[in-house]
Amino acid sequence: MIDVEGKRSFTSQNIKDENGKVLRDPTFIPQRWARWFHKLLNTKSPTIDLHAADKVKQWPTYVPLDDIPSLLEVEEAVREMANRKAVGPDDLPAELIKLFLDGDQGLLREFHAIVVDVWQTGDVPQQWKDAIIKVLFREGDTMECGNYRGIPLVAHAGKVLLKVVATRLSHYCEPDGILPEEQSGSRPHWSTLDMLFAIRHLHELTRKKSTAVFACFVDLTKAYDSVDRDLLWDVLRRFGVPPKMLAVIRHFHEGMRARVRTDDGQYSEWFDVGQGLRQGCNLAPLLFNLFFAAMLMVAVAEFDKDPNVTANMIKIGTQVEYTGNKGRSAGKKTTVVIDAEALWAMLYADDAAIVSRSPESLEKMMSVIVRVAGLFGLMVSEPKTEIMCMLPKGIEEHPFTVSAAGQTYKQTDRFVYLGRTISADGKADREITSRSCRAWKCYRRNSASMYDRRRADRQLKIRLLQAEVVETLLYGCASWSLTTEHYAKLNETHRQFLTRCIGWSKRKRSDRPLSYAQALIQAGCEETIEATVRKRRLCFAGFVMRMEDNRLPKRMLLGAMAGGVGYRGGQESDWVSRLGEDLVAFNMGDEKEGAKWKECAKDPEVWYNKVEDGAAWFMRKWHRQEAEASARRQRAREAEAESTVISRPKRKRAGEAAVGGKKGRPSTAVEASRAAEAAHLANYVPG
Repeated sequence: MIDVEGKRSFTSQNIKDENGKVLRDPTFIPQRWARWFHKLLNTKSPTIDLHAADKVKQWPTYVPLDDIPSLLEVEEAVREMANRKAVGPDDLPAELIKLFLDGDQGLLREFHAIVVDVWQTGDVPQQWKDAIIKVLFREGDTMECGNYRGIPLVAHAGKVLLKVVATRLSHYCEPDGILPEEQSGSRPHWSTLDMLFAIRHLHELTRKKSTAVFACFVDLTKAYDSVDRDLLWDVLRRFGVPPKMLAVIRHFHEGMRARVRTDDGQYSEWFDVGQGLRQGCNLAPLLFNLFFAAMLMVAVAEFDKDPNVTANMIKIGTQVEYTGNKGRSAGKKTTVVIDAEALWAMLYADDAAIVSRSPESLEKMMSVIVRVAGLFGLMVSEPKTEIMCMLPKGIEEHPFTVSAAGQTYKQTDRFVYLGRTISADGKADREITSRSCRAWKCYRRNSASMYDRRRADRQLKIRLLQAEVVETLLYGCASWSLTTEHYAKLNETHRQFLTRCIGWSKRKRSDRPLSYAQALIQAGCEETIEATVRKRRLCFAGFVMRMEDNRLPKRMLLGAMAGGVGYRGGQESDWVSRLGEDLVAFNMGDEKEGAKWKECAKDPEVWYNKVEDGAAWFMRKWHRQEAEASARRQRAREAEAESTVISRPKRKRAGEAAVGGKKGRPSTAVEASRAAEAAHLANYVPG
């Protein structure tokens, strides 16, 4: 693996064998990797029940999935293949397969005939089944095989047929309600931002109702590699997958082989793979979602048997006004939540967050999940699974424990979920600090070779900075609820990046920091970090409004939590109030005009253009304010300089020290630089 600097990724050349002995002979190391992955990919869980899928609801068989792949389907699958991907055992790059689309597409028709033959006969070429495993270091001891992750490289030609299968299967599962609404991993038009927003907004809704939320962040051990294939075929039959499509999926898994390639180019011997999914192909995430959904269906059925568990589930519904007509409530207006639906989990593939309003109910839910997961061959990792208590304002935190099936999970006040730091107090301070540290780490990785290199092209450095470092800094920013202090910290971090890229800190006689406005102008950046965050939040709000009504982010945005008591006193600012501030800041209306912007957001093109115009208006206003502030500072410096000249003490005779007076004036170069900056800002007109 080669990074942007042209350097190879670090992987230890020496590893330990089964007895802890360090292997240094290059001929033994590939075989040690082969033994490790052979054991991992061929070991069944001792708790698995091959009849666990019998409790899953039976869907009617959907026969159209068995239709022969058409030429159009194959063409779309080839067109959607990603470029610059590592080749598999057939050494055939995706770019070469895409050449089939050129000309009269005669090669594409020949390739389509091969795909149809494989579909009808089930005779999958061995190279389409095989995989080359590349190991990547994660963390811990570099000589322990368990601290590495295997990345299978499979044939691109086989990916085309599996892409057709995945597209058909996805179109069948999405509208039929097979996949749960809480699952957002590897689904079209879903992303990690959906779950990041959901868990953030859930905390805000519960704080409004003075209700505590008890969450358990579940980590599954080797989830994709632990899927039992025989049980997976039963799950697919339960979900209505017809025999022909099921046979095609099985033929790709049966007879699969793999071998390991080390960093020095050596290969291990081929070994059979009889367990887990074919990671590396585009069908594996969907198959895991279906397998995981079957497990959750069995677990939810167990939840429904316990009234205490269902009573303590968080319920999100529609808030409406109600006027009482009896007793003391007659004529008084209040709000009630109707059509409330239970929310007990937020999932992204195998990353799960289980939530409840009671620690006892959470413990019962985890006991069911651990037991049912064991029946499906999945195992919950006790060291990596943690619990958190999200308390409302004014309530002291008390330690609690959750135990399930002999496992006890530790309590934490922060957890990194999908790359974002979730804090128990609901504040974004730790997240901003974490993102800044990650951005600096990303910057320093290429600082010597690119960002701090004076002879490198400035525009290239700025483009790479915005695409890599700034995106790392702003990951998940659309779900943030930021204050003025947070914006100032992010803007300052961006200013430091820009000044280093343009070489300001390395110039001679520049003993003053460059202002953020001047740094943006010299770097050619159009927006501040604050403007970017506000723009992305507005775009995400429009995206949520265009979702279907049953989607979890839309229910969270427009709904309210049932139960609880409203917090007395001043309400804390939440994501919705920040969205109102964005509308005002972008001159797009008042925060009270909720119906107006929601209606406008239904048209994506109109909404996007309004947001872009609002961002441009915001930046013009920001530059004007910065120019006025710079001019005021310049006038203050000039006034201070004049007063210093007037109050300067008289010159003493030779040998006598001057007494009194103010600190000496800055150098002439600094004064000239400040004056030039003030003039530049005053005359700058953003594009």
